[in-house]
Amino acid sequence: MSSQGAPIQPFLKRVVRGTLSAVLLASGLLVACGPQHGANQPVAARGHPEAETAYREPPQVTGVTRQPGGELALRGVSPPSSSVRLASPAGALVSAMSEPNGDWRARLPAGGSVRLFGVAAIENGRTMQAEGYLAVTPEGLVAQLRAGAGARVLAGPGTLRILSLDFDRKGGAVLSGVGRAGAAVSILADGASRGRASVDADGHFTLALEEPLSEGPHRIEVVDGADRIGTTENVTAAAPLINEPFRANRVAEGWRIDWITPGGGAQTTLLLSPQSQEGQS
Repeated sequence: MSSQGAPIQPFLKRVVRGTLSAVLLASGLLVACGPQHGANQPVAARGHPEAETAYREPPQVTGVTRQPGGELALRGVSPPSSSVRLASPAGALVSAMSEPNGDWRARLPAGGSVRLFGVAAIENGRTMQAEGYLAVTPEGLVAQLRAGAGARVLAGPGTLRILSLDFDRKGGAVLSGVGRAGAAVSILADGASRGRASVDADGHFTLALEEPLSEGPHRIEVVDGADRIGTTENVTAAAPLINEPFRANRVAEGWRIDWITPGGGAQTTLLLSPQSQEGQS
């Protein structure tokens, strides 16, 4: 099963360029993409009144509920009384207005595969573009895909779990998951240590693996004291994306999304289901 649409380049204009390998090589650190210069610039810098120069947070999705029939109800936050737009590369557009407190809600019709959206808020003619792209699965899993970084999966804190694995054609990889807030977790690949990550106050962790992953299956494990969770994932380069901006396929572990980054490279995001992981405590 695959999802595709029109060329994605116009859809990607406001996202910083980068691939996993380029970012990791350049800095040795995990770097997330963000708006391109000008996407969320202070208004006064473009000739508007000084009173409107305050930085505005871009829109975010904070929750999702699956409705009868497969429709998805999204909720999020954005600048107060702004127009929120979710645009897909195929041309579909979903709009909502945020309330005076910044809350907004939108409904997505049922879908049979993964859909990608660019998310933006418009306030007094000023556009604030959310980082990366919003991926929405038919089951209602929502993840923020980020070029050169790991996906940010919408999930509350809970027991130790791997949420996603991102990699590029050179094997540069980033692992994301949830765990005990404040914990320092160890990540292993095929039994070898690949680094440690701190779990933030929201219960999330992200780590760029210290060495690339070669082609083929790899056993990935996350350890927090006596708690251990693991999964075996097959790392393979994405097939060429020529006439499609992304390709989504259901796999045994969840969903595999191959997508074009703003720099023209290919990045793969594996969104992993809890059923694909085995743990011990």
